Formats: sequence, C-alpha cells, structure tokens
Amino acid sequence: MTKRKLELTEMPMPKGVAKRWRKKHQGNIHYFRGDYETALKAWHAKRTELETTETEDQPDYYRRQWERVRDWHTEHGQADDAEQVADQLRLWDDHSLKLAWQGMSDGGRTVWAERFRVDGEPKTEIKTIGQAVESFLARAMVRVESGTYAPGYYDSLKRAMNHFADFVGRRVGVASINGHTLGTYHTELERRIKDGWSKSYAAGFLRMIKIFVGWCYDTELLDNLPRNMRRGNATLTIDIGKMKKPTFSNEEIKILLDNATERTQLYMLLALNCAMTQIDIAELHPEQVDWANGRITRQRTKTEGNENVPEVSYPLWKRTFELLMQYGNRKGDRVLTNDEGRPLKVEWLQGTDHKKIDNISTAYNRLLIKLTTSKEEKDTTPLQKTTKLTTTRTKKGKSPLLKEAKPFKTFRKTSPSRLEDSEFASCARWFGGWSLKSVMDKHYICPPQETFDKAVKWLAKFYGLEK
Repeated sequence: MTKRKLELTEMPMPKGVAKRWRKKHQGNIHYFRGDYETALKAWHAKRTELETTETEDQPDYYRRQWERVRDWHTEHGQADDAEQVADQLRLWDDHSLKLAWQGMSDGGRTVWAERFRVDGEPKTEIKTIGQAVESFLARAMVRVESGTYAPGYYDSLKRAMNHFADFVGRRVGVASINGHTLGTYHTELERRIKDGWSKSYAAGFLRMIKIFVGWCYDTELLDNLPRNMRRGNATLTIDIGKMKKPTFSNEEIKILLDNATERTQLYMLLALNCAMTQIDIAELHPEQVDWANGRITRQRTKTEGNENVPEVSYPLWKRTFELLMQYGNRKGDRVLTNDEGRPLKVEWLQGTDHKKIDNISTAYNRLLIKLTTSKEEKDTTPLQKTTKLTTTRTKKGKSPLLKEAKPFKTFRKTSPSRLEDSEFASCARWFGGWSLKSVMDKHYICPPQETFDKAVKWLAKFYGLEK
C-alpha cells in the first residue's frame, strides 16, 4: 500500500521537545503542536476559520477562489485543467478573474463550494469496503451536481455498490478484494438470475462493480488489479444473448392512437416519426422546429453536443405536425410542457434518493390501463407490471383491446426496425440518431436528405397514417 501523503510538514525539534508541524497556506505559514492527528484537526479548524471569514469585498478574493480551483485540479490528477487555470491566473487581472467567477452558473459555483468543503474536512483513511463505497459514491454525487452524471445513473450506481458491499461485508478490508472476491460475487449474481433477476439487470450490477474495483486500483486502495478483470478474461461476464427488439405491430399502433387523447397521440407520433424517447420530447426546443415547413432537426438529448452523434432532420407527418402546431410552444425553453408550464419529464436527487416525474409515461400508462383491462375489471384493476395480459372472454365482460403492455420506449425502436426490413435499410441507423462509431459510419452512413425524407414518408404510409 502506498504511504499516505501528509498534509502537514513535521519540523525538526530537539529530543524531548513536543512535535511541531507547519502548513503554508496562501502565503502564510501556520504552526501546530502535538501528535499528527491533533495538529491536523487544529489545522482543519484554522482553515475553516480562514475561509469562512473571506468575503467578496476582500482584496484578491476571486484570485484566491481560482487558486483553489487550480489546486483542486492538481490534487485530483487533472493536470490539463490545472494548467489552464494557472495560465488564467498568470495572464488575467483581478477584474477579469472576478467576471469569470461571477459568469459561472449558480450550479457551477455550488459544485465548487461543495468540492472545497469536502476537501477541507478531516480525511479518514479508507480501510474498509464500506468506506471505499461511501467515498466512491460521494465523488459520483459531485459529478451529478456538475451535470456529468444523470441522477438515474447515480441511483443505479448506488444500488449496485450497496448490494456488493452488503454481500462481501462492509467492514471487510478493501485491500482484500481479489479475483476470488469478484468470482464469488459473480456466482451470487447468477443465483439472483435464477431467482428472477433479468440478465441485463445483473449484468449492469457486474459492470458497475468492475468500475468500482478499477477506481480502487487507480486511487491506490488496491495494490493489484484482480486477474479476472484483465482484458480478454471472460470469466466475469453475464451473457445476455442477442436481445429481441420489441416493436409495435400496425394493429397495436392503430389501437393506441385511436383510443388516446390528442396530447398522448402527439407523444406517440413524435416517438414514431422522430425516434424520440420521453426525455427527447420533454427537451425539444422551439428553435429545433421548422414551424413553416414541418420539420424537426436535432441530436438525441442524452448525447447532445457529442460530435460523434448525428444531427438528424426529420420531415413531420401531417398528423404529427397538426398536433405539434396545436399544442406546441413557439417561444420559451420547451415546445411541450405540462398544464402548469413545467417540463414533462424531470429527475433529480433528493439527498441521495432518486426522484422522477414523467408526465408522458403517466399519460401513456393511463391509456394502457384502459386498453389492457377487460371491461368488467376497469374499475378495480391497477396497471399490471407484467407484459403478458389475459384475454379470456367472460359472459359479463369483453377482452382487452391490447394483449401486451409494452413500454413507451418501444415506439422509438419500432420505426428503425421497420426501415431495416425495407428498401430504406440504409436509413435505419441514421433515423435512430445513433452514434457514429467507425470511420465508415462517419463517411458513409449519412443518407442524402431526399432519400431520408422518402424513408420517413414511407413509414407513415406503412403504418396507415397517410396515403
């Protein structure tokens, strides 16, 4: 194990004289007496006192803030970012540094305040798996606050980390993690699959545990990476097989559209017409819509800004455009909002608990209750969680109109699948807005806009929505 780097410097003292420590901070040197832990606590108390007395009116306040940003990047191994801030400190005057700091969003300044606070707290040496998990999740939380991680991803990380820690033992030494530990946990996940977990769910847990163990190695909590994590070693895998892509049949699409409210129709049509998910619909901006010619041009929301993700221009079907004109906002941040003017889908962390509001799924699930429940059951049966639903006729009731309750995201997968089986197969990947992974993708996947428009219009005719 690498020797811990001390925050304080021990001063040479005559034999028999109590130990003395020093710390240089912002050009000043502070001295502390006693054993190291006592001196360290005294230093943390002193630094808190110094930093809490700083105000924006004090000279060099903003320069000191940027110096702390530089030091944070340096301490966390982000040399390029640290060098960029160092150049900024060297070349800019205090007024420019002030404008740059104030130009940050409130969320950005909050993230830095939290980073400074966490780094200013007394450091507990990480010895157990429980402590390592807490540290790993604390760093993930900072990434959520900075916008790097989605709240939903953090929630998945938390569940995987806690399951692993509870299985292995939170008080077990983190340095004891080895190939046998991971092999035993792999066996536990396979047992969970036998008891009802889906293979993809268990594979997600295993993938996140590998990330965690890799982080332990990178941060020197582990001296060696377990051998069964080496590239090419297939012992720590869960084969989920080739997953069948669920899609809607034309009959199911007709039933859903015929029985939906106009707003719910619009959600489903946008998903079919433009390969949208709930978050794509919720984050559609007015400037992405050509209100004169009926066209949406956009990147997928989850990968927006990624240069490897194509910006796709979708011609809108007649019914899609009519409903978008009727219910869409031409000004503001979002084309579609709920009745209170709020986003249709939002998710956040309340403390460490994942919270989510999804008006699109709520409306769609309400429709599913109507269509997947027999007439005599409608007043008493909640939305079933299973996908297979009974269709048995009774003397008193009628069979449900839909035999299977498929999730909303199935709409997004349906149109690319239909294109793959048609003369427009070359347009399928572009229609889905999937990332361009190879050189061939980047140079040859983009179909001519005229061909792509024909493919999208062909879909409308295939579904029976246009002649």
